[in-house]
Amino acid sequence: MKNKDLICVLMLIAALLTSCGSEGEPAPPTTVPQTPTAAATPTLSAEHHWELGVDYHEQGNVEQAIVQFERAIELDAKEARAHRSLGTVYLEEDRFEESAAAYERAVEIDPDYGEAYGDLTAAYFELGRIEEAVSAGEKALELTPDYATAHNNLGVVYQQQGTLDKAIAEYEKAIELDPSDAGPHANLGIIYKDQGEFDLAIAAFQKAIELDPADAKPHNSLGNVYKNQGELDLAVAEYEKALEIDPEYSTAQASLGLLYAQNDMPDMAVAEFETYLQRWPDGPYSEQIETWLAELESQGPRYVNAAGGYSLPHPAGWYYAENGTRVGLAESQEAYQAPSLVSPLVTLFMTRRAEAAAGLGVAESASPREFLQVMTQRVKAEVETMEEVEIVGYPAAVAAVSGSTMGAPHRGDMIMIVLEDRVLLVEAVAPPDQWDAFRPTFVDMINGLTFFEPEVAEGLSVDFTDPVSVLQAVFTAARTEDFAALSGLCDPRGENDDDTALICAITAEHPDKDSFVEYFAPARVAGNAAVDGDRAEIPFLFGPDGAQQETMGLVQREGKWYLTDF
Repeated sequence: MKNKDLICVLMLIAALLTSCGSEGEPAPPTTVPQTPTAAATPTLSAEHHWELGVDYHEQGNVEQAIVQFERAIELDAKEARAHRSLGTVYLEEDRFEESAAAYERAVEIDPDYGEAYGDLTAAYFELGRIEEAVSAGEKALELTPDYATAHNNLGVVYQQQGTLDKAIAEYEKAIELDPSDAGPHANLGIIYKDQGEFDLAIAAFQKAIELDPADAKPHNSLGNVYKNQGELDLAVAEYEKALEIDPEYSTAQASLGLLYAQNDMPDMAVAEFETYLQRWPDGPYSEQIETWLAELESQGPRYVNAAGGYSLPHPAGWYYAENGTRVGLAESQEAYQAPSLVSPLVTLFMTRRAEAAAGLGVAESASPREFLQVMTQRVKAEVETMEEVEIVGYPAAVAAVSGSTMGAPHRGDMIMIVLEDRVLLVEAVAPPDQWDAFRPTFVDMINGLTFFEPEVAEGLSVDFTDPVSVLQAVFTAARTEDFAALSGLCDPRGENDDDTALICAITAEHPDKDSFVEYFAPARVAGNAAVDGDRAEIPFLFGPDGAQQETMGLVQREGKWYLTDF
């Protein structure tokens, strides 16, 4: 092209020179060349705009990605892929209504678009449209059974519903289809943590970290597991690693403060909470942290149950044993583990209101008195008086009770506090000659209660490193009729007698469910665990009257205890 232009220029110069040398003749007419017309800019197709949007999205340019996807839709309103991609961008930006609408349009255009159904599951979940999320997830798997994300998203929905076996199955299928995705591993870890399967939880979170080292959340979750195990140094290291990866991850900062607050390190807790408020004055935990700070600065020791969403003050030097949303507090570890009641013992247990209502056989709208009446009957307590009151702004019922605990007589109080969606059962007992002196302290503890949004969904968790905790899980399942944990309590090698095998088989539909509840709801540990190598025996009382003596046998497998016989 350049040579041709040069030739044209030389020819023009030659013509001019020729005309100048022949003045007597008129110069031949010359033609002015036309100005070249610029080539028209090609019009991109809807598909090309969609592809551009995908490129921008992968580069992290969200604004341009949206522009390109919308342009694709303008050119072809039935470009289902553009609608789905737009839904994904909106989902990542927490624009859930717009995300759901975009996915819905995609599947309206293409009813066989399984991937879009799988993504729609996540949008519905974020909007709290759980039944629709289940339907979308199941439709996705019907159309595209090999879409790993659909399995993961449906697993999240099942987990929220409490159908953990289904959730685990979906996460495991997602991992099988896409071993490189960290998400299902992290989600499995959360379930294992809540079930007390700490070794499995640790392995799952560590795998998630290996697959996605840039994600701070699994480090925070791993820290929570270590905290539950009492490995505080490891927990702190994980929280700090989460903040190193993402300095704006406020949850890890709150976790650090909570760890210190729960373990009688108020100065360090105050420092972490103050840091949180300085950096995130309007953060998701700001309001609760302000309350905790005020309490830490004005009161003595305070126990915080993050899983149950409650906290209360307690006397200095007291020992506590936490198991998920349940905690027991006593003057010392020796007193707590004594074979009989020797000093005051306070127990708190938070559960979902719907589950408590179903377990006790009352309406979810039942009054605190109705809840408490059934509970006192269930545990065979002798009720002296019962009255309805208000405790820290919530309706409650208080019963003065007496009876026998671990073979020793007691006096005490049972309290039922009904929140909007949760129920807190509190029981305080002491030897009869100690109760009157202790009750004012107990009243101060109860009046110091605070409630907050639970860190994790409430539910029964089990510390499998403690044989007593495993047995207590049986009693708690009977009292609440939340049987989800029972299936994981038996020896994984199957070395169970018929009685323990039956316990682990109990579900809400099992024909022996009512008998199990009748016999184990009143049950109590009646002495210390006798541990001999990998075997343990724990004396307990059970039966309709809570007076039948028995011994539960357990076996230790790879550091965890399981039921074997009684």
